[in-house]
Amino acid sequence: MNRVQRKFDSKDPKYFFCCGRYHVMTGAKKLAWILTLSVAVGAMYLIAELFAGADEVFDRLYRPILLISVVAVGPLWYGLFNERHQFLLPILISLALNISYFNSAVVVAFTIVLINIEEGYETLAAWCPQFAQYAGLMAVFIWLFSIYKNAYYYIKHKRQSLSSVTIANQEMDRIYIVAPKEGQAPPVY
Repeated sequence: MNRVQRKFDSKDPKYFFCCGRYHVMTGAKKLAWILTLSVAVGAMYLIAELFAGADEVFDRLYRPILLISVVAVGPLWYGLFNERHQFLLPILISLALNISYFNSAVVVAFTIVLINIEEGYETLAAWCPQFAQYAGLMAVFIWLFSIYKNAYYYIKHKRQSLSSVTIANQEMDRIYIVAPKEGQAPPVY
């Protein structure tokens, strides 16, 4: 049974972001630089905090996520430049963990504000910047996740398209020639 597969189109609108201005692979590579720098700065900050003896709840909770992010940056570069979609999975997992972490941080900050609302404006004013910071970081991680998810599917569909074309070409290379056997008369048309 033959299956008709849609031809891969790299200019499909689903592979663009920022209102169709940038291709997902170009954006993913540029954002990989920014992500690498931010992970490096985060790691340096965390190391400096460890040597200073600070042990905040934020740092203790964020250490495993930062470690996963550090480990995920290497496969991200390999996956983007060699177009291997499996190597983008660690960064997608890392971004999903970051989203869930900041989502829970936003919920906790908002709950603390609601519980302490009767204490007055000072409590609300103290928590609003942190609430806004967590919400902003969560939005950035959701945006990064969507870009790398689209890059994952772009590479996956491109590789599937190339492999199906190769299989089709191999099948077309098989040419069957029908030749009459010795002693038989040629067929009459």
